[in-house]
Amino acid sequence: MGNTNIGNSGGEFMVGQVFNSKANLQHAVKLYSISTHQEYVVVESTTKLLVLRCKKAKQSQYPWKLRAMVVKGITSFAINKYNGPHKCVNPCLNQDHQQVDSNLIAAHIQGMIKAQFTLSVAAIQASIVEKFGYQISYKKASKAKLKAFINLFGDFYKFYVELPHFFIALEQANLGCIVISKTFPGIMENTKIF
Repeated sequence: MGNTNIGNSGGEFMVGQVFNSKANLQHAVKLYSISTHQEYVVVESTTKLLVLRCKKAKQSQYPWKLRAMVVKGITSFAINKYNGPHKCVNPCLNQDHQQVDSNLIAAHIQGMIKAQFTLSVAAIQASIVEKFGYQISYKKASKAKLKAFINLFGDFYKFYVELPHFFIALEQANLGCIVISKTFPGIMENTKIF
């Protein structure tokens, strides 16, 4: 995701740094958090404000905190308060990381999914270990794979629900056309076949 890095040096954030959108700022903070092996929590998040702090702020003598607000008149976000760099000691570097979430993983694997639809969950897990250095659960990798599919091709469940409306429109647009649709129970529970 692109951002405008005004005055950014060495990957560290600074007051006055501007990002094209709140989403770009959040993505940059996630990547920073992962690369420094630190975790944060969202204190406040609105359309005009984002406040984050270290997950261990109460236990640390150097509590990391970032506050950013929307720049008036545009959708860019600027950091207006920053207490960093993040200096907490994290003893568990090889376990899962809170900010390596299914949205970040989905963004990372979209190209892989597009190239190979049958990409296994184990391959996704291995890719995340290689890219970020963290083990992720099977469930998180599977959820990310579904999100990547939805981002690339749309939500299959929504398309399925819209099929009867499509059939009606098809009949109305083509006089004399009759569409007969039947559903059959699928092999797995809660699945149907047209």
